[in-house]
Amino acid sequence: MRRAVFCAFIAFAVILAGAAGAAAPSPHALYQRLLIRSFPDSQLPSGFFSAKVGLSKPSKNATKLHVVGEVEVDVDGPDVADALLYVIFPTRSAALADLKHTQAPPGGKVAVEGKVPGYRIPSQWVVGSVTGNNAFGQKVTNGITGLFVVQQNVLIGAVTVSSDNTDSGNTPGALALLKAGLRHLAAASR
Repeated sequence: MRRAVFCAFIAFAVILAGAAGAAAPSPHALYQRLLIRSFPDSQLPSGFFSAKVGLSKPSKNATKLHVVGEVEVDVDGPDVADALLYVIFPTRSAALADLKHTQAPPGGKVAVEGKVPGYRIPSQWVVGSVTGNNAFGQKVTNGITGLFVVQQNVLIGAVTVSSDNTDSGNTPGALALLKAGLRHLAAASR
């Protein structure tokens, strides 16, 4: 009888260990996973396709906070430009500090609208515009929307640039991209 109880206890311990799962990857390992992991079209929201994963240059503030690396996922979609950013930090506190440091793109201006609608995790909703020359050399102003959240030690951003509106980008599109980006991060974190 004691042997049956012991075997049952061992089986229960093995089940619990499996349920706990493997430890989360280190920041460097997560950065590498995000960089080499493809982002299939099937994981993109409706209206978005052809995700291209690559390197991105971290901001000066992220560098001061000892950023591990930044991965950019450029996506074709309904806007002039659509992208996801994964900024991986060694700690959650560094990611939160970077979230608070809003910076306009070159030739642009932004304003913080508040928190990202529907998210309880730390977030920031930014809108604004960017002015530059198009492919024909004409000066144009496009609206931008950036939705940023912190998940563990990663700052995730979904950015859309719109030619239809000079005050903001495609907010519904950015929300859909953010949701897909968080699912992709969760898969890379396993």
